[in-house]
Amino acid sequence: MQSLRHIAIYVEEPAPGQFAWVLVERSGRTWRELDRADSPVTSYKAAMAQGLVALQARVDDLEVGPRTEDDAPARPDDKGDAGEHRPRKASRGAPAKEAAPGRPYFGFGPAR
Repeated sequence: MQSLRHIAIYVEEPAPGQFAWVLVERSGRTWRELDRADSPVTSYKAAMAQGLVALQARVDDLEVGPRTEDDAPARPDDKGDAGEHRPRKASRGAPAKEAAPGRPYFGFGPAR
């Protein structure tokens, strides 16, 4: 069975008033960097929203979260006629949504 990956996002301030997101993943007792912003932005809020978009891009199925490389786990709503759980294949990313100009969408709605 797949396990949920322990991925976190944080925002750093490389220079005053400049904010950049960083994605890290727990590996044992340490954290290793997965990805980071190519360049900083001028607000913490924008950096966090961009980081969440980057995190979402790594998740095949937002209902079950980021998983290790095995098949997708069974979900409670995927029941057969006898009530048993059947594995569900992971979808390839979140459905496309039209974001308001300048406001990217991530899994839970528009970045505000």
